[in-house]
Amino acid sequence: MLTDVLMPVTRQKTSAEWITILNDAGVPCGPIYRIDESFADPQVQHLKMAQPVKSPVLGDITILGHPVSHGTERLSIRTPAPELGQDNEAILSSLRLLEGPAGGPGEARRDLVTWGATRGPARYRKRREIGRGHESG
Repeated sequence: MLTDVLMPVTRQKTSAEWITILNDAGVPCGPIYRIDESFADPQVQHLKMAQPVKSPVLGDITILGHPVSHGTERLSIRTPAPELGQDNEAILSSLRLLEGPAGGPGEARRDLVTWGATRGPARYRKRREIGRGHESG
């Protein structure tokens, strides 16, 4: 595998050293940050990319805003990211996947739940999910 060849070479220098070497060679690159490193980055601070948002679950948090600005104004974050599954009902309903014959779950909807692509509302969940760390409804 290619990684078997590259890993021993790339481990010989720090990420900062590789970034300098690659940038000097004309290869655009930058670091991949952990969350805390993202907020500490001088460019993030200079551009005021860190923005407060109120999460209904987490309360007041700071997240990274839009990476692109228009003129001198940075676009503000109007709403927090949805919680896991928060918009499932609306999306699946708009795709007509929510209801099947006689008001039960549609076949496509059951498939999505079975495959783990969505959990579905509590009334559609399989009994085996209850008790494995999933809320009961």
